Amino acid sequence: MSLRRKIFIAIISSLIGLVIILLGVSRFIILHQFDEQQQVIVHLNMDRALIAIDRELDNLSSIDSDWAYWDDTYRFVQDRNQAYIDSNLTDDTLDNLSLDFMVFVDSQGKIIFSKERDTRAENAFKTQPSILRALLELPEPTHLNKGIMLVSQMPALVVSRAILQSTTTGTSLGMLILGRYLNDEGINKLSEQTQLSLSLCLVDAPCNVTDFEQVKSVLVTPDAPSLVYMSKDQIAEGYSLLKDIIGQPALILQIQSPNRIYQAGQQAVVYISILLLVAGIIFGIVAMLLSERIMISRLAFMDRRVAEITSSNDLSARISMSGNDEVARLAATINDSLAKREQSQEEQFRELNAALTRVNGELQEKIADLKANQKYKDRFFTHASHELRTPLAIIRNQLYLARKKPDQWENRIDSLEETLNRLLNVIDDIFEMTKLQDQNLTLNRQKVDLKSFMSMILDGMTADFRAAQINVRQEFADNIPVSIDFIYLGRACANLLRFLIDSSQPETEIVIALQKQSVDGKFVASIEMSSTTLHFSEEEIPQMFLPFYQVSEGNVHNTGLNLAIAQQILQVHEGTLAAYNDPVKGGCFQMTLPLQSPEEIAFDKIPVSTL
Repeated sequence: MSLRRKIFIAIISSLIGLVIILLGVSRFIILHQFDEQQQVIVHLNMDRALIAIDRELDNLSSIDSDWAYWDDTYRFVQDRNQAYIDSNLTDDTLDNLSLDFMVFVDSQGKIIFSKERDTRAENAFKTQPSILRALLELPEPTHLNKGIMLVSQMPALVVSRAILQSTTTGTSLGMLILGRYLNDEGINKLSEQTQLSLSLCLVDAPCNVTDFEQVKSVLVTPDAPSLVYMSKDQIAEGYSLLKDIIGQPALILQIQSPNRIYQAGQQAVVYISILLLVAGIIFGIVAMLLSERIMISRLAFMDRRVAEITSSNDLSARISMSGNDEVARLAATINDSLAKREQSQEEQFRELNAALTRVNGELQEKIADLKANQKYKDRFFTHASHELRTPLAIIRNQLYLARKKPDQWENRIDSLEETLNRLLNVIDDIFEMTKLQDQNLTLNRQKVDLKSFMSMILDGMTADFRAAQINVRQEFADNIPVSIDFIYLGRACANLLRFLIDSSQPETEIVIALQKQSVDGKFVASIEMSSTTLHFSEEEIPQMFLPFYQVSEGNVHNTGLNLAIAQQILQVHEGTLAAYNDPVKGGCFQMTLPLQSPEEIAFDKIPVSTL
């Protein structure tokens, strides 16, 4: 087959393949990008809907505060006078306040008076006892509970406050509960506020929303996303799970909006397809004409000349080619290659040898890394198997003795249970260590002032300090904003504090210091924990954070994973953890975390269950 025909086939095939690939890629990329933009819009719309619900709860909270902190209401729950009801609790009151019900509850949790906008019997204030208890329990008299709950089998926004005097003083004599139903009227009101198409479905009841069961199965899973997005021909839909006041799945919120962005993407793909097809045809014709004139005819001449030189074996012969383009330079290159063939062969040999030497060095480095990794894995599995084998051997021995003496079985239960708990703790630590070493681990970061976070950690360990007769001194600097995962960093701090408690003598003072430090020209947040009676062995410091390395201080031994887990947690937070000895402070642990900009940070609420 001639070169001319091959080039023609190559150009046509390449153009066809290129057009198909470009169409496929452009369709995928463009539609994917447009779909992502549509999804962003749905996310923003869902945030608007959730914010509207929060505003409704804040409005209810403000109304509840006005009524609950009122001397007349305070007297009413004491003497239940009819004059208060006649003057204040009329139908117009609920209409003016846009309330569906007001419920007055005494200090014993008994409803003493309720007022509903809809007075039908089936809409009386009824709810589950567990939810009602959660609604009535307040940590402080001036606190409030608010959220979503089912009232008479209908979802409602509900808030509750303790009834106090107008000065918010006095002993609480009851609770005031206010609520608005999330019925058709309530949903329409939210839709008007947000300019969105909203609908609600109970999680535990049938719903006529399309794909409800599929969405529900996704949203109620333990690791469920905050939003389920679905794109259809004309409509983009978003679904989010709303939990009730006790944290149980209660409602699924659906928002709908026109799928205009994705439709625009489809139109763009059609226009691009037509443009690519036309451009491909024109380009193919032009490419064939130019290749014939500029390249093929000249290459044919060069082919004949090279054949002549080859047949004559005359290395002094040259190819005469005019011009200053690639073909002319190719002819010049061939001429130069003929003259310097032996020299180029030697140069190629030297370059090949150098490349082989470089590759060999890289292979040696890789082999050394693999050996180091294998050594680490062997050590990890050796210690892990030892930690698992020891409690298993104890369990097997206890079972053997119990089989020999069945009458003493009950005496061995406590020992078996303690050994089993130890085994489970080791397995949990190994699992946690493996998860932390996974590069795909996603942290649930939240922004918080480090002082508030550490105060909460220390409050949670007050009992441990008291039991060990340890004094704690806090040296906390203010305004140290960081972005952390409360659960993981809380565990790291707890691991280090428990190590200090176990390693310190009674009446020892543990010092917790928080400050900002400059490291390599950048400010970081520093957490320093020290104990005056603790001293690390200089030989152990480089190895004490290795998995299963048994750091010992006096008669105290760690599990071998707590310090390694703490270091891994700091690493995934882009921070550091180090240990050292200080002549005054004693043994010290120092953690560093990236410092957030105070101008850009909005502190999040710290969860109660960080530890």
